[in-house]
Amino acid sequence: MCVKTPTIRMLVGDVYGTSFPAYCYAEHASMIVLDFKARTSKHQASAIDEAIRTAQFIRNKCLRFWMDHKGTGKYDLNKLCRVLANDFPFAKQLNSMARQASAERAWSSISHFYEN
Repeated sequence: MCVKTPTIRMLVGDVYGTSFPAYCYAEHASMIVLDFKARTSKHQASAIDEAIRTAQFIRNKCLRFWMDHKGTGKYDLNKLCRVLANDFPFAKQLNSMARQASAERAWSSISHFYEN
């Protein structure tokens, strides 16, 4: 069950020399943030954690594949997802769309690397 608690925040920036952005609540905010709190059982929380770890594993494997094989493209990373699903049973348990999203996130990082 998710409890929706809308919050309006305005980004202030560095305050007192800190490196993290500070937020202040205001009526005329420049950004709207919706916060959600999920009440989960231990089993659900562990399943979410496992899915996150698997997605990170796939993303890291895609990055490693790109570093090891020169000329790797976006669609090569998408094809790699299928290979990873066949090689690792825990990766196969993750939804194919989630695997593709991890590969796309890896490609986004790679393209950002080339832009800078």
